[in-house]
Amino acid sequence: MAPFDADGTPVHCGTKMTSTPSPTTALPWAQFHTGEGEWVCTCGFRRPADSSSDPLAAVRAAGARLESLQWEIDAAEASLAAAVRSATEAGVEAKALMLETGLTSIELLELQLR
Repeated sequence: MAPFDADGTPVHCGTKMTSTPSPTTALPWAQFHTGEGEWVCTCGFRRPADSSSDPLAAVRAAGARLESLQWEIDAAEASLAAAVRSATEAGVEAKALMLETGLTSIELLELQLR
């Protein structure tokens, strides 16, 4: 836990953290939501606004965020697989697909079989 300043504001990295009612991340589609606000440090460290009353709040929020991201990854992989199959059917060679996707020949084959 971060220490608190005299006025009750959490301190991290030697500076007061700022309160954010609607948390933001570098990935806007992967917001970190606790249902409450959160305290954010300039270094990126975050803590729920009221973590003292419910120590599992951050665990639940992080678990929900991870699940959300896993759904996003699954959807992106399915979209990539469909695009690769379509390109293959259009006559695009495997080497070109490997260059474009950054996949090995084995990974490309596994993707096409999905």
